[in-house]
Amino acid sequence: MIVCSSANNLVKMFEKYVKYMDIFRPFSSEVFTSLMYLIKYYVYSVFHLFANPHHVQAFFFQYNPHLIKEDEIQTTLLENYHAYYVYHTEYKTLRSYLLKMRNYFESYFTSQQDIAINTVFPATRSSITQEFTERAVAIESVEYILYHLKLLLPAFRHLLPQTAKFEENVTELQDNLVYLRAFVYSSLIPELYKTDNIFSTIPSMKWDLKEGAEVNNFYVERIVYFMQDQSEKLKCLGGGCLPASVQAKIMDEILEYTMKQLVDCYSKIKKCSNFGRKVLLDDFRKIISEIKEKQKIEKIDLTGYVEEYIKAFSLEAEELVDFIIKNKHYPLNYLLQLFHQNISISMLKKKITSEYLERIQLEYLSYLKMVVDDK
Repeated sequence: MIVCSSANNLVKMFEKYVKYMDIFRPFSSEVFTSLMYLIKYYVYSVFHLFANPHHVQAFFFQYNPHLIKEDEIQTTLLENYHAYYVYHTEYKTLRSYLLKMRNYFESYFTSQQDIAINTVFPATRSSITQEFTERAVAIESVEYILYHLKLLLPAFRHLLPQTAKFEENVTELQDNLVYLRAFVYSSLIPELYKTDNIFSTIPSMKWDLKEGAEVNNFYVERIVYFMQDQSEKLKCLGGGCLPASVQAKIMDEILEYTMKQLVDCYSKIKKCSNFGRKVLLDDFRKIISEIKEKQKIEKIDLTGYVEEYIKAFSLEAEELVDFIIKNKHYPLNYLLQLFHQNISISMLKKKITSEYLERIQLEYLSYLKMVVDDK
């Protein structure tokens, strides 16, 4: 594990806090709370330094589907709301965590919060490659802090009142580390790993294929070689200082980004026959198989996310509508592409097609309104 000096200094302070908890037993809960605030402050600093400013704004964006009238549904507007909702739910735990920290910082810094934060943590940026290394060190430092905090759980059980929810605090930090890692890496991966020249060719290829037609799947090998290249580049990041475990975590993020890019490309294919969909599925399975073999990876997340999307193109009309309504974790514009490109849908009368589309729109509008009501 590679950590920065600030994390090491913070861990060294843990002993003092435990000592204070022992000396001031009646106030041990307050001492523990102060320790957790200090750790949250550190986590917030990582977020503040490395989060994409546009994504930060998305965390605090207020959306209200109640403003959309049911008799004036705008599909594009509904897509925008749902796109934000997908993003919001993917990072909802981290968002909640950060909102709590913001409340703390607001009381600490009053109205000068942002000025104070920027003073303590000035925005410094170097090359993209160097910044990626910095992010890796920052995330590993948070993990290092969590590791030493968990070592103190027996001491906390002994020193804190039974009513104290210290284990929940530790679990909360552990859960949010997963989201923080994804959030910190995700905004930089598209910048560091340029894939446009590979993925942009997929929608423009001929997919309206007849059974038994010759298949040109050159992009499969390009993606596999690209992933190999990224694996080699990771070994050189930061002058080769990143441990293999850290490289594996970053590679997981790159693979997740690749899976989402593939679905994005498949949603942009204008014309595709059922045989073309079969070819897409075979190609995707070959990509996964070769990446696993060459990278020595046992499991790749989101493979089901991609496979289910490809298979959905071949569903019958009623089955497809049910699929779109049930699978709200896909962006709505991707799901509507399924609807408009489906062969069964294209054979229906315009009135029936409109009824199906209205049913989808109303379902999503109702769903988003329900989400707002539950807040």
